[in-house]
Amino acid sequence: MPVGILDDGQHKTFETGAKRDRAPGKGRYDLLSPVAMRRIAIRSELGELKYGDGRNWEKGMPISEFMDSAVRHIFQYMAGDTQEDHLAAAAWNLNCAMHLEETMPQMQNIPARHSEKAFENKEEAIG
Repeated sequence: MPVGILDDGQHKTFETGAKRDRAPGKGRYDLLSPVAMRRIAIRSELGELKYGDGRNWEKGMPISEFMDSAVRHIFQYMAGDTQEDHLAAAAWNLNCAMHLEETMPQMQNIPARHSEKAFENKEEAIG
């Protein structure tokens, strides 16, 4: 087990004198929408009820499966369908695609994502 606290030396000092490590690149979790996260969590729960294993998706499947589903749900939302929370379903699928892209890159089966230029400059893609 690691001992100590990682420190990159970049601290934010508050008016009170308290200090906190706020180095760029850690993410701003406090800016995530709790409303959106709740809707995605509910979608996760519905998936567990349907498939019996809440982590079924983590076993791995081609990323194109998640992308197809995400885009389908976006189009259903845009067409006015209200039978499901299509935005949450699309976000859930995109979440899974991002997770597998990093944890199981062998699941990436979208041809354009295999080129040398795919996501070449992550900083530009984020901005």
